[in-house]
Amino acid sequence: MGAIRHTFRRRLVLLVSVVVWLALTGRALAAPSARPATQGGVIQVGQDWVLAAGSREEGDVLVISADAIVEADATLKGSLTVISGDAVIGGIVNGDVNVISGDVILKNTSRVTGDVNIVSGEVNQAPGAQVEGDIVRGDVRLGTLVNLGGTWNTWFPAFVQGIGPWTQPEPWTLTWFVASLLQLIVSLLRSLVIAIGVAAIGVVIVLLWPDGIQSIAQTVERAFLPSLGIGVLTWFAGGIIIALLIVTICFAILGLAGLAALVGLSLLGWTALGKLVGERLWQALGFSGASSVWPTATGTFLITLLSRIPCVGVIFGAVLGSVALGAAIVTLYTRYNGRRALPAG
Repeated sequence: MGAIRHTFRRRLVLLVSVVVWLALTGRALAAPSARPATQGGVIQVGQDWVLAAGSREEGDVLVISADAIVEADATLKGSLTVISGDAVIGGIVNGDVNVISGDVILKNTSRVTGDVNIVSGEVNQAPGAQVEGDIVRGDVRLGTLVNLGGTWNTWFPAFVQGIGPWTQPEPWTLTWFVASLLQLIVSLLRSLVIAIGVAAIGVVIVLLWPDGIQSIAQTVERAFLPSLGIGVLTWFAGGIIIALLIVTICFAILGLAGLAALVGLSLLGWTALGKLVGERLWQALGFSGASSVWPTATGTFLITLLSRIPCVGVIFGAVLGSVALGAAIVTLYTRYNGRRALPAG
């Protein structure tokens, strides 16, 4: 299992690396020039960056579509990142060396105080070359990804750490665009994984209890608004009661049991909603004879994915979640008490 997870991780790193490389080299083709970074350091595009022997540079350095050379007796106080080029180190780098689609050449006079992170390339280390950190090939460390509403606190590939300091990047800069792109990719992947997971749970539920899920779906059709009202009241009142039980410590078990019951009922209702949506969709596509499994998986996946849309998805998910909970409660109550279902509304 660990080997599979490691292989998947390496492939994910390679995919993210290609996206970053394309985003940055596209800018490189348009503007082969050098300019100072917004927050210190250098971003150089389309021509080699050389730190001459005896020289000293402070700040992070990013070189795109070219080589970066630190000659003997030269010192770079910051991280060095090279995309689509080689990093040739003969002096001292007080930071990380990060390379995508290129090689790292460490001469016998070189010294790197941080890590050497390389994706799609080789590390050639001469005898006497010193790397005080780790040499990481095709891997991603837990770092940070810009949170546009706050600080750097999510995931960020180690090879991009040379772009700038760990502060909020200035809007509309190269760093901001790259970080925003990576944040979008990570958010999309997370939403897809969650939607697939919920759809899988829905399939299991509909296989184990098909009649019950069908009854809840019928309740949603007949009594959408009453189910919404009951769901909202249940979340509100149940949330207060559960919080009070958990706070008392002595009755925390009861509170956790109540929370588990709410989550379980919500999953039943959410699966029924997914089944309803999936069946309508499959019928529209002309697959009316399909079993309940695939429509349930499709519908549950879609409504879960839609609920993950920023801003609008929160409202969408809250409404459907309340309807799901209310419909499940109404169905179970009427089913096991021999009562009639709520009137249509």
